Amino acid sequence: MGFRNPVTSLRADQITPGTLQPGVTLPAAQVSDGTLGLGVVAAALADGTVTPAALADAAVTTAKLAAGSVTSPAMAAGAILADAIAAGAVTDAAIADAAVKAVALAGGAVTGDKIAAGAVTATAIAAGAILAGKLAAGAVTADKIAAGAVTATAIGADAVYAGAIAAGAVGAAEIAAGAITAAKIAAGAITADKIAAGAIDGTTITGAIIRTAATGQRVQLGNDSDRIDFYSDAGQTSETSPGYLRIGEDWSAGPARPIVELATPEVSGVADTVSRLTGYGGNGFTNPTWTLDAPLAAPNLTAGLEDPPVVRVHKSTSVVWSTSTWQYMAWDVADENPDSMFSPATSVSAIFCRYSGLYHLSVTAAFLGSGNRYLAYSVNDGARKRLCNSDTTDPELSGTDLVRMTAGQYLRLLAYSSSGGTMNAIDGSPRVSMVWVRR
Repeated sequence: MGFRNPVTSLRADQITPGTLQPGVTLPAAQVSDGTLGLGVVAAALADGTVTPAALADAAVTTAKLAAGSVTSPAMAAGAILADAIAAGAVTDAAIADAAVKAVALAGGAVTGDKIAAGAVTATAIAAGAILAGKLAAGAVTADKIAAGAVTATAIGADAVYAGAIAAGAVGAAEIAAGAITAAKIAAGAITADKIAAGAIDGTTITGAIIRTAATGQRVQLGNDSDRIDFYSDAGQTSETSPGYLRIGEDWSAGPARPIVELATPEVSGVADTVSRLTGYGGNGFTNPTWTLDAPLAAPNLTAGLEDPPVVRVHKSTSVVWSTSTWQYMAWDVADENPDSMFSPATSVSAIFCRYSGLYHLSVTAAFLGSGNRYLAYSVNDGARKRLCNSDTTDPELSGTDLVRMTAGQYLRLLAYSSSGGTMNAIDGSPRVSMVWVRR
């Protein structure tokens, strides 16, 4: 369809709605400037008449668009790209409230330099919107937290630990009364250097061990409720139990009796080394009765002198002596041995010192046969000390000496003969006794 005669001009009243149908074209030279008003053309165009293909590139400019003529329904999804928006073209006034949502923002699109100071307020942040993973390390510092903003309910269990607390950040004023209990203090966490001088004053301490040192020589209170323990020097490895002072009650013999007990340390390998001085009293300890279990605890006391450590042994059968040889004496019968100084299971030729001190030694030996004879003794198999000697006319020898010994040492007796042949010790010989006389 077309015009038979060329159209040289068109008036507005000559174009009515629907006059121009799809596919109708008008050469630009046939339409004079100003002939067609904007409203006339819009009314004369049916829906879909003007397609993108009918518009020349850059034919539609901002000046040719009426204000408000381009609305959201007129724009295809994705039609406006970032490079199509002039710098500063989108202002606050151009954005409707709530028009920009999270789904419309590309990841990382909103950075710190794009947010105005004070633009993000508490009311603009949804509950739970800010998580730990969204905060840069060190982004939240003390000056960014309002006073009282962090409360106990806002802190997760175990969220605050030692490594997250600055040195000196938690002082006495930050700790609530009664907040620190025994269950919250690690074992060994409180040491002497962490306790201020005078900090413990007028306070009741229950269930603790109080001691002057952790090891070695020390005084300790706490092993038992009614006694104080005294430990010796760390070098005394043979000590198996400390000495002690006990003030309490004794229930060992019927009704309880008040008791004051002082004991020395126990030493391993020595029989009954504990020395105890015990006082039993009646009502209020009136006229207490004192007993001494080991005399060496107080040798000047009458009780100690009445019952000193003693041993007396002999050999019940004859003994053959070799010629020109020092030979140890042996015994098989203990006449007196209350302190186990003679221990056949350990040695039949040794006398063991159970209590340190000075001892009186007495030895008798009788022989059959001729020859010179000698008696001697040694401590811990050390140097021999001569006791006596005799010629061929006197077959019986005896000797005495004062011997100082320390608990744990032992004494042995020796005999020598130059008879030119063997000789026998007479039955009941040799015989030896040793008695403690003083410290």
